[in-house]
Amino acid sequence: MGIENLAVLNRPNGEVEFSCPECHGIATPNDGVADKEQLAYLLVCSKCRIILGQWPTAQERAQDLKVFAEKAKRELSDRP
Repeated sequence: MGIENLAVLNRPNGEVEFSCPECHGIATPNDGVADKEQLAYLLVCSKCRIILGQWPTAQERAQDLKVFAEKAKRELSDRP
């Protein structure tokens, strides 16, 4: 599952929050093991615990989520 499938919640303060498209639990950053030798930086559903995204570095995760949030804000503001 890629981050393009994340549900987006528009908060009253103007921030966006990501949620799981399956159960609508809040998406939370987490660290995990991609394989036995490499640490992965994950985005995990806080409710059903499925992995919503995976990156090789925390910086790449932060950048991808920032870009995705900016795109989501634009799309939400374009809605009637």
